[in-house]
Formats: sequence, structure tokens, C-alpha cells
Amino acid sequence: TRTGGVADLVIDGETGYLFELEDSGKTYAPKIHSLVDNPLEYKRISDAARKRYENHHSRASWLREFGKIIEKLDGSI
Repeated sequence: TRTGGVADLVIDGETGYLFELEDSGKTYAPKIHSLVDNPLEYKRISDAARKRYENHHSRASWLREFGKIIEKLDGSI
């Protein structure tokens, strides 16, 4: 749902789907059903979510970005 930080992590239609807090199962069920019926779409969403995690939210990506900051600071000392 679009609560907390979830909407910052999930890109609607690309890495998952976002719903409103007040949405019920009647809103969720058709989307779930469409993914069950379309394994290629499910794989596309899953692969995009994994790629986003690896590029932006993993330990390796954090270390890479932190290293860039350290390099900039080291060059300015």
C-alpha cells in the first residue's frame, strides 16, 4: 500500500504495484489474478524489482556509493 516508505521503493507497474490503504481484496485480487495468468509479466516485475534492489538498495550498492563519497572527501583534504 502507499504507506510509509513503500511507495518510495516500489515503482508502480515496474517493480510491483501500489494500492491505496483503503483498497480491499476486490482491488488486489484482479491484479494478483493477472500475474498468476501471465507468468511473463510476473517474471518481468520480479526481475525489475531484483535489479532495482541490486542497483539501489543492496549492501554492494551502498558500499559503492559510500566509496564515491569517501573519494570526494579524500580529494578535498
